[in-house]
Amino acid sequence: MGNSIERLGNPAVFQATWNPSITHLKPSFSDKVKRIFFYFLQNLATKFILQTNNKSSKEVQFVEKRFNEFWYGNISHQQGNQVLRDTFSASSSRLTTPDGINLSSTYLKHKHAPQNAKTVILFQPNAALSKGSTFEWLFYKSIETGTPTHFILFDYRGGGTSKGKVWNSKQVILDGETVYQFAKDHLKVPEHLIDLYGYSFGGVVSAEVKDLHLQNTGRFVNERSFSSLEEEIKHLLPRFFSGFAAKLLKFVGWSLNASNALKNSLGQKLIVYHPEDPVVPYKASTAHFFQQKLSYKKEVEVIKLDKAVGYTGNHHCIPLVAYTGTPVSPAERVSDFIFSKTF
Repeated sequence: MGNSIERLGNPAVFQATWNPSITHLKPSFSDKVKRIFFYFLQNLATKFILQTNNKSSKEVQFVEKRFNEFWYGNISHQQGNQVLRDTFSASSSRLTTPDGINLSSTYLKHKHAPQNAKTVILFQPNAALSKGSTFEWLFYKSIETGTPTHFILFDYRGGGTSKGKVWNSKQVILDGETVYQFAKDHLKVPEHLIDLYGYSFGGVVSAEVKDLHLQNTGRFVNERSFSSLEEEIKHLLPRFFSGFAAKLLKFVGWSLNASNALKNSLGQKLIVYHPEDPVVPYKASTAHFFQQKLSYKKEVEVIKLDKAVGYTGNHHCIPLVAYTGTPVSPAERVSDFIFSKTF
């Protein structure tokens, strides 16, 4: 790893700013009061909703070490990193949110594409770190399709090596907005070439970020995500408790709604779900919302997952590449959707 510093280079430094479309994300007087008097409840809500904040420093260091070895260490054909390193350069980015929080971010730049080429911002599930392997399959697919594409990975505040702590939904949306501003204002990527891909919790956060940019016509993928936090709580917890829990979460500042956010957004949308997902029940999913609301089906395609090869159990966590399909697999369909020029 002696040459890792040289490969990393100087990280990009970017400061996101407040603008009229995000002033509602500024901490209000009520937010500050709740932070003082309902600290315990807010802390408990964050631990339940965003589990990356619960990871130990040992877990974070392990993921960081594996990532660095993969991208900057000795080439190992067994790891499969040769083809990725031949195509992408991975560099850290120091992004600062409008409210002054430093986020951990990685920019995977395609070596044969201009900086302002198609760029996909990846929003992690609630228990995953950006330097894990959640979206690694997508990098390989981009190479297979021959579409020069850049990717941006990031951790919400308090997760991985990102600083700060999450107290409410405004903050995770602001984190995603910061990465969007980095792509648009620093990398100078035209907004029609900025795609958003969110998985699980990341699916609803990415939808909220897309709603802040109604002029964005880039492609949007929502994988195995709930339509709203209220619906998720309603269908995941026992009936006698779910209504109270949803109201309590909203009171302490947690309110996320992908379905409402996507109603007026432009561009093609692809929704992925599994009917037996134990984490996001079908009736709480974004897919259910769009399949029931016929008036919102414009520019929306829904993919239903079925059988997974070599995996049993939790259909929320099984990698997308494990699922079969006819005439093409779900992973191939998602890849075609993002990288094909015909959509």
